[in-house]
Amino acid sequence: MCRYCYDHTLEPNNPIVYPCDCEGSLKYVHFACLKLWVDSKKTIINQNENVQQILWQQISCEVCKKVYPNT
Repeated sequence: MCRYCYDHTLEPNNPIVYPCDCEGSLKYVHFACLKLWVDSKKTIINQNENVQQILWQQISCEVCKKVYPNT
């Protein structure tokens, strides 16, 4: 079950992954849910109609503190 949306649905384009060192029910997350969470950590510092500047900081799991890769 996904720790963010609490759903256990498996889809080919939205697999359940385990991106950190958490265990038990906190281990699994849908790829799309993880992407939404990571995107929520971005800070937009400047934006006009054609360009958006984003302050990107290193992101880590809020539970186990494992740093997620930058890619």
